[in-house]
Amino acid sequence: SAAAGGGVLDLADAASDEGTPIPALDRLHIWSSDATDLEDPWNLVRLALGSLAGESWRIKKALACPEEMGRLRPLPEGTTWWEQYQRTQNYDTFRSAIPFRPNTTSGCLVFVLLGDEDANLGLLADEVIALVEAFLCFRVVQRPEPMAVGAWAQERQSADGRPQLGAHFLLSHLEGSADNRSVCTIGITGTDIYPPRKFDYVTGMTDSAHRVGLFSFARYYEKRRKTLKDGYTKQADAELKRVLSMCFVKVLCRESMKLAGMRECHLLCCLMNPFPGGAPEAVADLPLELCCVCLRKLQFATQVDLLDRFARLPSLLTAWYPEETAQAWERIRSAGLPTCTVTAVQHARPPGSSGT
Repeated sequence: SAAAGGGVLDLADAASDEGTPIPALDRLHIWSSDATDLEDPWNLVRLALGSLAGESWRIKKALACPEEMGRLRPLPEGTTWWEQYQRTQNYDTFRSAIPFRPNTTSGCLVFVLLGDEDANLGLLADEVIALVEAFLCFRVVQRPEPMAVGAWAQERQSADGRPQLGAHFLLSHLEGSADNRSVCTIGITGTDIYPPRKFDYVTGMTDSAHRVGLFSFARYYEKRRKTLKDGYTKQADAELKRVLSMCFVKVLCRESMKLAGMRECHLLCCLMNPFPGGAPEAVADLPLELCCVCLRKLQFATQVDLLDRFARLPSLLTAWYPEETAQAWERIRSAGLPTCTVTAVQHARPPGSSGT
């Protein structure tokens, strides 16, 4: 039988036998004379976004029209929009939960490759770093030398015969070398990893208390890997690296934001939507974009100018993410940036897409 596997585990939840706990529901009470206010998803989006009173005009310009800049998620069967709002971390909750205050860190994400260099060749590291840095607006620093792995990592064989390293041992080693002034420290490895118990393998493990994470790409795109192994070609190998790197950009952006205090978003289409389920690479089905609520959280954490971020993203996304590039141009148009033209928006759309 196939080995049982898990996704990304957080050590703060490791004591629970029920798996990842459901996030605490927001206990905000709304007093309204009209019950339909709670049935309108856009009213709930504005509630999650919070008041923009007192914010600069540039923040208001970037966030003030959610209906024009965002897309509602399909409503899961048997639920209501109010229930989806309750599962969403709103802006005010994020401000009280963020593990650091703005401008109190070095503003850096530290990436560390673990293990021998050959195990990490499956990832286009330079391209991944450039995209993560542009998307999150934190400076990404990669340590110049991979972290050597010794006997302390407790190597073993998995149920399906793969060499594995202890994720909890690697994470502990990372914590010992992490810079507390950084936003977070993330280890990346191409070797399979296993947790202390419950699963035969995991694709990642985090310690949110210390803002440290570890992620392995060994279990991503296993069918493609098998096909490539059966009939190797340079073109197929290059395509696998590209697809894996595209997927891992989303993984690293998503998990970095979680380590910075952000939680899942259930109202609008967003990278912070719940994991779709299935194979690890299913995370690639999430869009590489943030809704207005998550954008405001990112702005608070980074203090970045969102309009400048809008202007920078399309040129960086266009090679790998055509749909997200088109959406970025649409957001630029909605914000009314002076550099945007209708011709540029239409040119950025992927073939076959529609819109005005």
